[in-house]
Amino acid sequence: MSVNCRQAAAADLQSAAELIRDHPLFSPYGLTPARLLRSLEAALAQDDGVLVAAHHDEILGLIWVQQQGAFGRSGYVRLLVTSSKAQGRGIGSSLLAAAEEMVFRHSADMFLLANSLNLAAITFYERLGYKQVGTIPDYVAPGLTEEILHKKRPA
Repeated sequence: MSVNCRQAAAADLQSAAELIRDHPLFSPYGLTPARLLRSLEAALAQDDGVLVAAHHDEILGLIWVQQQGAFGRSGYVRLLVTSSKAQGRGIGSSLLAAAEEMVFRHSADMFLLANSLNLAAITFYERLGYKQVGTIPDYVAPGLTEEILHKKRPA
């Protein structure tokens, strides 16, 4: 399947926000498609990096990145999600690579948080060169622990 990773357009946001509907990991955070849609609209207005992976007209993945969202100096992945039917096809890796290319032009580092119970996500990020550098309990939502993952720009 050929996938095109590109900057999201306003017309993509509804479909992109719907991607979280089939992922139970988002509900403990209170994240709904409607809430995510509002956040993505604001992100586009602020020129955050909102990229989608599309196959023809179908949105199969989304990554939201802030250029200096971590500590005011490093890139920060706010959200990465792929369609449940398209997982395991390299879409998440492609989106993350596109986001890294964008961020590493201006920053030496990229950070993200992953729920400590989401071992598949942590393994995915580690396979792509991210290292666990700490944990934050009760940060994003009460009762949940986030793993902090970090990657340096390749030399």
